[in-house]
Order: sequence, then structure tokens, then C-alpha cells
Amino acid sequence: MDEIDIAFRETKKDAFLEIGFKYDVPYPETSQNRALHKKVDLIRREREDILYYRIFCFTQVVYSLKDYLKKIYPLKKREIESFFSDQIDGSIPKKGLANDLKHNPDKDMKFGFVEKSKKTEIVNRSKITTINFNFNWKYQGLDTIDHCKTVFKEIHQFVRDEIDSVS
Repeated sequence: MDEIDIAFRETKKDAFLEIGFKYDVPYPETSQNRALHKKVDLIRREREDILYYRIFCFTQVVYSLKDYLKKIYPLKKREIESFFSDQIDGSIPKKGLANDLKHNPDKDMKFGFVEKSKKTEIVNRSKITTINFNFNWKYQGLDTIDHCKTVFKEIHQFVRDEIDSVS
């Protein structure tokens, strides 16, 4: 999870400023400036790709952990499979993201705006809705990093509650 957080923070850095450009400053259309713009795009894509790779690796570890636990604790196979496979309250199964990233390109993560929170309030008899977005990898409408953190916490809790009692 630390590597995912580090990679995510890297995507938040402004490559435009890092290259040496400044906002609200006109730049002539020269081959040198075009090359710098390409470098900005390259840095941005590279950071997005690293974050994708970190998330992908995490999901594959989750899937492998499921198989490992079933092998080591054969008496708990049913509980383990259920934990990793069942949807609870319409949520995505723990192994769902791993399966989709590996086998279903149409359900792959997309980099873009992800809704983080939404608040509606009445002000002077007018309904005002405030929506906070984050630029991040999203999977089936979810912020993928938040999803990975939740899965990590749930696995930790499951191992502590279900598996440690067997040892």
C-alpha cells in the first residue's frame, strides 16, 4: 500500500512546472518548446503507468493470497473463497478487480476524474450540491486506491478473525 500511495503522490506533481514552464506565460511555438511539451506528457504518462502497475501488482497479490490461504488452511476453504468472491451489499468482490485487470480489458481501470464525495444542502431555499473529484485511476466508478485500501483492511481483519483462530 505504501508503494501505491507514493506512486499516487507522484501523479499529483505538476510535470509542467517541473520541466520549467510557468503558467500564464506565453511560449513561442518552437521545436524546443514542443519537445518540452512532449516531455511533460511523457512524465505524466509514466507516472500514471507506474501507479497502474502498483495497483495491478497489489490486486494480483490479493488473488494469490486467496489461493495460498486455501492451500494452507484447507478446513477454511469455504470461508476463504466466500470472503474473496462474495459481493456484500452490491460491492465488488475482493478478487473482482484482480480478475478484471487480468482477463477483462473492457472493465480495465481508466485514468480520469473520480467522485470522492458529494454533499447536498439547502441554502436560501436553493438546493446546492457540492461534488469533490480526484484525478485518479477508477474502476467501475470507484476510486481504485480507496478500493485497494479497503480491501487491504478487510483482508487484514479477515485473517485476524478467521485464520489466526485456526493457527
